[in-house]
Amino acid sequence: MGTIRFVRLSRCIASVLLGVGLVCLEACEYIPTKTQNDHTAGQHLSASEASALAARIANDECDRLYGERPFNAEYFPVRLLNGRYESGRLDLAGVSGYSAEVAFGLDGTDREVQVYYSSDKF
Repeated sequence: MGTIRFVRLSRCIASVLLGVGLVCLEACEYIPTKTQNDHTAGQHLSASEASALAARIANDECDRLYGERPFNAEYFPVRLLNGRYESGRLDLAGVSGYSAEVAFGLDGTDREVQVYYSSDKF
């Protein structure tokens, strides 16, 4: 009898903790944090850092507009044009219908982003 009560109590506690955890996840807000890989103005980004930044900028804007974060750095290879990194394009067959164009300075400042959503519905 004691073992059965303990198992039921353990399951009850686990359920409560899981529920509290899920509520906390829903209530949390995405707040970007500065990491060691973040650069300050004036430091030039490498191509891989620029691709990661382009994906983050596109995801932040897509999340703001549509509540989605579909992009990754592989989707955003950067090209250098007129002293700025540029990445992405309008892509009607983009990731889940989303595509983006991102541009910024060599140090990651002066950012521009445009996110598109395409569907085949009329």
